[in-house]
Amino acid sequence: MKIRRSKNSQKTLEKEIPASIAAPGTVDKIIKALSGLESDIDSLNENLSDMKKQLNQKAQKEIDKLREQVIQWQQKRPRS
Repeated sequence: MKIRRSKNSQKTLEKEIPASIAAPGTVDKIIKALSGLESDIDSLNENLSDMKKQLNQKAQKEIDKLREQVIQWQQKRPRS
């Protein structure tokens, strides 16, 4: 799939954000903000991974309990 750009798209971008307006301090602030967001996303991903592990462990424990209950129920049930 090809994206078509108009001939004026580059000119429009240059008009919207001239290079002379972007002060180095502003660029540094943006980079720091993006870096902070990246750190937050990484932290959230780690927390999500831990939560998935905990959920899997709880689910496995519940499966084991139910399996044991079914085994006990089958042993108590009289055979025909």
